[in-house]
Amino acid sequence: MRWWLPLVLVCAPALAQDIPDDPAERSRRAKETEQALEKLRGDVAELKAALETGQRAESDAVAAVADAERAVSDHQRTLSEIAGRSAGHEAELVRIGEEQQRIGEDIASQRDALAALLRLTYTRSRQAPAKLLLDPDRAPRIERSLGYGRVLQQTRLKRIETFAGGLAELATLADAEVEALGALAIERTAAESAQTALDAAVIERAAALETMRQELGSQRERVLALAKDERGMLRLLEQLRDIFADLPKTLDGAQPFRSLRGTLAWPVDGQADDDNAGLLIAAEAGAPVRAVAHGRVAFADWLKGYGLLVIVDHGDGYMTLYGHNDSLLKAEGAWVQAGETIANVGRSGGESRPGLYFELRERGKSIAARTWFRGPR
Repeated sequence: MRWWLPLVLVCAPALAQDIPDDPAERSRRAKETEQALEKLRGDVAELKAALETGQRAESDAVAAVADAERAVSDHQRTLSEIAGRSAGHEAELVRIGEEQQRIGEDIASQRDALAALLRLTYTRSRQAPAKLLLDPDRAPRIERSLGYGRVLQQTRLKRIETFAGGLAELATLADAEVEALGALAIERTAAESAQTALDAAVIERAAALETMRQELGSQRERVLALAKDERGMLRLLEQLRDIFADLPKTLDGAQPFRSLRGTLAWPVDGQADDDNAGLLIAAEAGAPVRAVAHGRVAFADWLKGYGLLVIVDHGDGYMTLYGHNDSLLKAEGAWVQAGETIANVGRSGGESRPGLYFELRERGKSIAARTWFRGPR
């Protein structure tokens, strides 16, 4: 998927001002933007590769957990995509069924009208034409009768044409129904395979987590690991800030993030408790995780201590972090709106219970998030 396409006009704000009428100038600017986006994509890929190398150098157990949880996320996303396509095929089948019923009713109506017309034609044909011809006083009636006959003939032909058209349309719908059913069957087979792969990945994740927990058995080792995770996060945010340094202070299409204090909707439904620098919100596994404001996904991958993590950049130095997800639904560079689903609640990163870890950071520093939301939680 070409994830960098939603980034148009992000890396070179000057290009976002006036869209020129000249096709050559539009083409030149589009090429410059594409080159900037290509560089951005390469920078993010290098950063993620460096993070993965560091995790593997630090601990094979951590790397195994990262791989297992990425696999779970990938299979979850695949299932979600298949479900979306299947829903589309099912909606098409419903539409076809409704159209078939409508056309069937129309065909029945046309059939009844044609039968009535044929009966009327038959009745008129039984009149004695020779008698009419021999009676000079009946000439006007003969003319009218011939006119009626022509009208009946034309009407009958139109009815037959409409009837035949309905039958042809019904046959086309039958073909479309067969095609939609075939596509749905393919998606269901793919869903079964994806579910099997997901089940295997979940088992592998459980084993990898147990190994990692054994490595971090003592309380002291866990505390040291948390401190190291925080340092890793700070390094990541600093690198992301360097990569996206060309972002405007306020993102296009959004009011300044700082003005949203006290108005944000919670990213997930559940009870929120303070957890180190952020909030841990208890929620059901698989529940949708929503972006709290308009922004651009700066990071979407596994990070030690945070599991499957999404970082959304809101401009002017503000970023929101969404950790411990079970699956990630947005890639780096994607624009998101307030309330848009970006992930699903999980327990990745070594959590024993499902929930969302949420942080709000300003220029890399964690700030109290509760006061930014509407109402207590």
